[in-house]
Amino acid sequence: MRKIFPQVVEKLMDKDKKIFCLLGDIGVFSFRHIFKKYNERILNMSTMEQSMIGFASGLSKAGYKPIIHTIAPFLVLRALDQIKIDFVYNKLNCNIVSVGASNDYAKLGTTHHCFEDMNILSNYEDINLFIPSNPNEFKYLFEKNYKNQSINYFRISENNLKFDIKSNGFLRKKNNSLLIIIVGNSIDTEEIKKKKFDLYYVNNISRKMNFSFIKKYKKILIIEPYFGNILERRVKKMIKKISNIHTISYQETIIHKYGSKLDQDRYLKFDKKNILRKINELSK
Repeated sequence: MRKIFPQVVEKLMDKDKKIFCLLGDIGVFSFRHIFKKYNERILNMSTMEQSMIGFASGLSKAGYKPIIHTIAPFLVLRALDQIKIDFVYNKLNCNIVSVGASNDYAKLGTTHHCFEDMNILSNYEDINLFIPSNPNEFKYLFEKNYKNQSINYFRISENNLKFDIKSNGFLRKKNNSLLIIIVGNSIDTEEIKKKKFDLYYVNNISRKMNFSFIKKYKKILIIEPYFGNILERRVKKMIKKISNIHTISYQETIIHKYGSKLDQDRYLKFDKKNILRKINELSK
């Protein structure tokens, strides 16, 4: 996804003169062609994330469509107040694109971990949350939504999975009693395709979601690759008196286990083995 991101932006900038790209000292080399072609509409603001958000809000106020890009913890956690006041409060539009989701930068330590970005931003319902699982999904979601006059958060991950769908929808529907909802790149369906339950895929979370169809299921299991049980909270807000929902997600925001992402996921019990075990328990 990181490779296709600058390609998508460049093609959009060829057509749309109102796009302005701001980088936070990340991926600068991959945007080199844009710097050559449109140096008046792209700027590397280095490690000044709060200033970058404030600058972007001014661009938005002036009629531009800002694209803001850097590492998740530096962008969402450090600059949260600016996102809240400059964009949410003032009802301005922007496209925030992060990398380093959850513990993708596992070996770089706590400063580069960000399990809670989606949870924090989900408190503002005006922010659309996008969790693509592969480059094609990102391209589709970004091109479709970048000019929707809203605040969009695109969470680019290192973990790419292939789903035969570009946006929210059923991967398998046979009217079983159990529904598994896969959010983003939580787990590959190859691991669970032989199981007898329905599968629904979610890669964008917004006000416009309609989950009324889940009322017919006896059990619902949501798998979310971040901290906070966001989708479960949204569903419960939409559908009152629903209690048959279970969620598998990261249950910590600070991790004291060093090593690879797989090592950390095992420690946090969000690896393939633990997820499949919980699915099997609920399937009985």
